[in-house]
Parts: sequence; C-alpha cells; structure tokens
Amino acid sequence: MGWLDRYRPASFRGARFYVQEHSKAGGRRGPDNEFPQKDQGSSQDLGGVTPTFNVTAYVIGDDYDLLRDLLERALEQSGPGQLVVPTRAPEIVQVRQWTVHERLNDEGAYAEFSITFKRASRQKSPAVRRDTAAAVRKASEDGQEEEAANFEETFSLLEAAQHVIDSAKALIEDVTAAYESVASAVKGVVAQVESYQRQIAQIKADVQNLINQPALLAQRIMDLGRKLKGLFSVPDLFAKYRELLDFGSDRPPVSQATPQGVQQAKNEAAMLALVRISSAFLAGEALADMQFESIDQAEEFRDLLLSDIDALLETAPDDLFGRLQDLRATIAADIAARSANLSKIVEIPRENPRPLLVEAWDFHGDALRYEEIQARNNVPHPGFPPPAAALRFLTDAR
Repeated sequence: MGWLDRYRPASFRGARFYVQEHSKAGGRRGPDNEFPQKDQGSSQDLGGVTPTFNVTAYVIGDDYDLLRDLLERALEQSGPGQLVVPTRAPEIVQVRQWTVHERLNDEGAYAEFSITFKRASRQKSPAVRRDTAAAVRKASEDGQEEEAANFEETFSLLEAAQHVIDSAKALIEDVTAAYESVASAVKGVVAQVESYQRQIAQIKADVQNLINQPALLAQRIMDLGRKLKGLFSVPDLFAKYRELLDFGSDRPPVSQATPQGVQQAKNEAAMLALVRISSAFLAGEALADMQFESIDQAEEFRDLLLSDIDALLETAPDDLFGRLQDLRATIAADIAARSANLSKIVEIPRENPRPLLVEAWDFHGDALRYEEIQARNNVPHPGFPPPAAALRFLTDAR
C-alpha cells in the first residue's frame, strides 16, 4: 500500500480545501552556552518546540466563494480544531495567522489561503468544555424551524385546479408510505410501532384539511421523522434518516408549461425538500447522540453525513443554505472534539495467520481481547483465522 492509498482530503474543522503545498517546523528549546578560551560549548535541552504547520490551501470552482466563506468561518472560530492535510495524520491545532488572495480571470476564479497553525496544547484546560453535541442539536432545531417556514411560504393550493390538488394528495400518500416503510423494519416494541402507524393513519384521514394548512402539514410530517427516535437504536436511526434523504429521487419532472404546472412543481419541490432536509437535520442529532469506538469510526459516520449535506446544498433554497452550512460546521466541530481522545484503528500486515489469542497478547498484552479483534476483522473462528493481508487493531486511547 503506497502513499496514494493513504491520501486524505484536506480540511480544517470540516471545511474542505485543496492543498498546493504544506510544511511542518519543529525543534528543541534551550540556551547554548559558550565559554572563553574553550573550543566547545554546551547546550541545554528544555524540551521540544511546539510544531508549526504552514499550509497553502485553495478553493476553486463555480461555488468557490461559498467554499471560501466556509473556510474563513472555520479559521475565525476560537479554540483548537482538527487539521487534515493529505499526507499526514490529523492534528489538533490552533490558528495563528492567515491571509487569503483571490484571483479572477476568463478561465474562472479561486481563492488561495496562506495559513499558519500551531499544535494545540495537550494539557487539560481549566475552562469549561463546550458542549459540541448540544450545538449540533441547536443547529438542527433552528434548521427544522426554518424548513417548516419555507414550506409554509412555498406550498399552496389556493385557486389550484383539481389535478394539482389530486397530485398533492398523492404526494402526501407517498410521503407517509416512505415513513411507514422505514418503521416496518423495527423488530419488537410492538406498542410503539402501532402508535406510529396510528399517527400515519391520522395524517391520511386528515389530508383534505392538511393540504389547506401548510404550516400544520409540515409539522405533522416532520413529527413522523422525530418519532422514529423511539423505534431504533442510534446507529440504526442514523441509517434510516439517511435513507429518507433520497425520497422522491425517482419521481419524473412536473411539466411547467402552465401556471398550474408551475405551482404543482413548486409544491412537489417543497415537499421533497421538507422530507430530505428535515431528515438531514435529524440525522445530525442522531450523530450527536452516537458513541464511537475509535477515531476512524467517528470520522466514517461524519463523512457520510457531510457528503449528504453537500449534496443537499446544491439544490437547497437560499434561506436554508446557511442553516445546512451551520449544521455541517457544528457536526465537524462535534466529531473533532469528541474523537480527540479516542483510539485509532491500525492495519498490521500478517503473512501467516495466527490464533487471535496470540495476536491479542502480542498487540494489547491481554489475550482476552481476542474477541474484539475477531469482531473487527470478521474472523469466523478465533483459533483458525483465514489468511489475510492485514489485521485491524484498536490502539490505546490517547
């Protein structure tokens, strides 16, 4: 496995950028002593110099200005944050100085950043630690409120033709079917599932009234997403919310050749956004509630949702664009803070298989940890592991 296989996308506090070049400077501290009539002096070693990182980063493309703003916001936040450069392990650093230069020409535009970071102190700070998970929940709540207001403003059946009304009813039927399908995967908790199904049935029964009350319709549909919390474990809940992000992706486009068609298209777009964007905010809350075994696991879940949010940003209404960006930034900050002291998974080449009791003793000094090695590597029998190019181990927490 070469360095390209270990290449990482560059980011700071979750704000992505490209790297043109980067450097790291370090050293040792202490005075140098020189004496009269002596050819040799002495040096005192008082410890290492805090490493400094200089990064030349740039953002480019049609949305370079939005990416620039996102990186600037990350750089302007107080406190340490996680820096990822392509060929080094992630570091928790403090921003020391940065400048940005923008270039505009006939071929396009981009912003180039020159940034100096310093490794953050590993000593415990006496300051109260910020509840980053609570910040994610607050961003989610604010975003859902904004989404409901956006739906109320956009969805309308005033003076609508019958076929537009029928289309709206059919779409609500599809929405409830999607949530019902998600809930059908629940095993056990029969009473809670039955309660959830009654809630869906009530929306279907009230559909004639709800289509004329967009604010109430939005709340009833968003409640279906919130009530899923009582049905699934946190990891499963996160996966179910991500399933709903694709709701309606296979629907054919609505013809907008007439004013009625234009409103029908607006109604459908508002409904799809309601389900998808509210699910993204709720997935953020689920991620904030999740406990992780390792840095790798935390970053894997983070990257899944940040990728989903990036896709939503491409079509998000203007008033929700900023809310989704806030969610993205708080998720990145939360995972960086909560994973800072977690263990890391490493892969160690193994030419010849050995019993996992031996592997556990050699790596952890504890043979009883063979079960976690077995689970992490999907080994059928701990005494007879199949040949593998490498085994994955969990390092001790930092």
